[in-house]
Amino acid sequence: MSACPVQLPIDSAGPSHGGPSVSFGAPPEDQMLIAASGDGLSTSEDEDSAGLPPSGVVAAAESDLEMSAMLAWAAVSIGLEVTTPPSPEPSRLDYWFLSDTWYGGTWMFPRWRERLRCTCAHKTPPLGGIVHVSRPRPVHQAKALKAMHEGGTDPGLMQELHTATDFALRVTKVTARSLWKAMSTLVVQERHLWLNLAEMRDMDKARFLDAPISQAGLFSDTVEDFAQQFSRLSLLVAMGTPLRPPHQLRPVLRVLRGRRVEPRAGEQHPPCHSPLQSPQGSRLSGPDTEFGVNDIIVLSQALWALNDGIHIKKFQPPRPKPVPRNNSSSIISAFDMGISDEEWERLQKAIDWPFPDQEITYLNQSTSPVHSTFSIVGLKESYKVGEKISVIITARDHNKDLKRYGGDFFKAKLFNAELKASVYGEVVDHRNGTYSVALLLPWEGQAQVFVRLEHSSEVVQFLKKYMESSFPRTHFNGYFEGPGPNKNRTREVVECYLKWGADGNWRKGDCCCEYKDIKTGTVWQCERPKKLDCDKLVRHAGGRMESPLNLFEQQLFTQQLTNIAINGDKKIINVFPSTAPIGTMEKCRSGMSTPVPAGFYLKDVWKSFVCNTRQFSPAQMANCLKNMIVYLMGDSTTRQWFEFLERNVPGIKRMNLHSHPRGGPLMAVELKNNIIVHWSMHGVPLRLGVVMPIIDLHYISNDIDEIAGGPHAVVVFTYCSHLVFHPIIFYIYEVAKIRQSVVALLSRAPVTTVIIKSGNTAGLKNIYQSDWYMLQLNTVMQEMFRDIDGVILLDVWQMTSCHYLLENIHPGPVVIANEIDMLLSYIYPS
Repeated sequence: MSACPVQLPIDSAGPSHGGPSVSFGAPPEDQMLIAASGDGLSTSEDEDSAGLPPSGVVAAAESDLEMSAMLAWAAVSIGLEVTTPPSPEPSRLDYWFLSDTWYGGTWMFPRWRERLRCTCAHKTPPLGGIVHVSRPRPVHQAKALKAMHEGGTDPGLMQELHTATDFALRVTKVTARSLWKAMSTLVVQERHLWLNLAEMRDMDKARFLDAPISQAGLFSDTVEDFAQQFSRLSLLVAMGTPLRPPHQLRPVLRVLRGRRVEPRAGEQHPPCHSPLQSPQGSRLSGPDTEFGVNDIIVLSQALWALNDGIHIKKFQPPRPKPVPRNNSSSIISAFDMGISDEEWERLQKAIDWPFPDQEITYLNQSTSPVHSTFSIVGLKESYKVGEKISVIITARDHNKDLKRYGGDFFKAKLFNAELKASVYGEVVDHRNGTYSVALLLPWEGQAQVFVRLEHSSEVVQFLKKYMESSFPRTHFNGYFEGPGPNKNRTREVVECYLKWGADGNWRKGDCCCEYKDIKTGTVWQCERPKKLDCDKLVRHAGGRMESPLNLFEQQLFTQQLTNIAINGDKKIINVFPSTAPIGTMEKCRSGMSTPVPAGFYLKDVWKSFVCNTRQFSPAQMANCLKNMIVYLMGDSTTRQWFEFLERNVPGIKRMNLHSHPRGGPLMAVELKNNIIVHWSMHGVPLRLGVVMPIIDLHYISNDIDEIAGGPHAVVVFTYCSHLVFHPIIFYIYEVAKIRQSVVALLSRAPVTTVIIKSGNTAGLKNIYQSDWYMLQLNTVMQEMFRDIDGVILLDVWQMTSCHYLLENIHPGPVVIANEIDMLLSYIYPS
């Protein structure tokens, strides 16, 4: 076909409106109007729908003459051969993937027309064809612009340029629509592939087919909810907690199990026969029915099928009577742990934390540190030392809506930067989206209120979920070493982890070497090395971290939403002297309760409200510790105490025990005053940044059992920061064993000084290390030792929470110096 000019239609489609306008020749449903007005340019676009016609109706393809002519002229101008094939019969899928005008505009490229039809037949959007057909367009535009530049304004050429531009816009729109349909097709295919591969019954798959699609996953949170409900029910059964089926499930269970159960008053049902037999010893009883461990599967399926699943109440740690433990031959009961039923209920109440009353699926539903505020109630022009102010915190979400439930983790304090003064304030949760803080005014001068949102209630919900789960957020490395061939040493490194709970191994099958401590019953396990025997484990270190968070949960943990100061009343509070004394003159001793606040900082010195603490000079430190043996146990925060005493006690020298300076054990002596200070790490689980002999890691309870005690002995331990990775029930078990050892020590040597250092606030605020974890563990420790005579609880949480230094798992020197003054005030109160 020879190249010749093609006459383009001059008439253009498009509505008329006031003011000059340019219509780019598209049909009404696809065109974009640019209308000039006095205020500038305004754009509007009418979206057309590409719905599939009813069955039996064929979408007619009407040719777009204007676009066809433009394409023909553009193709000829750049030397492409154009043919006009017979018009094939249109397909219903053409209408689905291509609009009618776009479909009719491709007649002049038969091979690409056929490719588009084949592509549509396979239900894949025709992106390749769209791109190829649009190739002549930029060349044609360039030639038209060159012709206009050389020959002046030509109305016909202008119309051609308009048409070409409109074609470009429409190609972009069709391309975007095709991409959207391609992505939708992939999502649907992935969902069906997942369900086809899953070993599930068709009845169970229905719930996933109806699940909405979200950024969190193909099935939104349905998979996670499904697994959590089953895991919680299984855990309750494994721990021996009696379960009663809901009232509305009783008829369902009777049908599923074929078991006769007496109906409630007013409830009738036909008699059932062929009772389901459960394994011996696996049946659970209740007032209304009884069912076995195997029946939990039936119950779970019935729960999930009922009303698209039910919301099970938040998991409360079951009473450990008995608690299944590490192997089938060992069961730890409440009596073995030294925990009464009343104490267990008290522990559950102490660590109880409110949760959202609904499961959020969007980030803007969580608590916002930007929109949450605080205000001072009844603020006066001046106050006197010893008075209190009341602060109200109002939580709002990212939509600025008031939160209807509590659970947010706020921190509050009063401070004066110039005076280096601060005091901690306890936040009281009213469980309706509001919180209150009573702040003491303990110093003369000015003060300001500071409130921050460390974690939203939604994040705390995730923290608790993963703290109670067996998911290994941290792994550990075990180093095996032994004789090899040719008199060489063979070394292997494998992963290790705690063996705990009904599930036991974090690796399935006969995977692991087990190391059980005879006294505590704690079982450590390592993957079985390939070349060496299990008894060749010689060293231990921390391993890789593993996050359980999905994409949505990661968004809630971002730094922009974590540990952020909230807006509020920043007015200066003027505090004047008072004639009433503040503080206490009582000597430090055991059995003293810790108030809130426990003290305050003034000029970087901690003034305790528990007892009369004082500052110690180096000479006074030596006099205080004269003829004393100090046993420091726990983690690196008590090592900081060891290092402080080593630097400040005159004449004290560290002994060379050929151990790692960060892993220990360490010992320092001062011969003149007969002072001995020991420090050692507690046993596994322990996340260390150094590799150290595992034989040097001792459980605190075992070390205390080896101490004779007496007036010369000071036992100090902390047990917190390395336990945030593990279930709180395991922590309760370990603390119970420590308590038994402490009680035995004070029984054989009542005058022994026993001091428990609480956990302090940490620098990281994430799924691995959070102050909320620390607070929960501190609460357990305080509750379990609250009634033990002769034990001193030294609360450093408040000391690190309100200080001006950035929070760190290893507090700064100023804080450590004040902690040591507290320690020595208990050792040498006079």
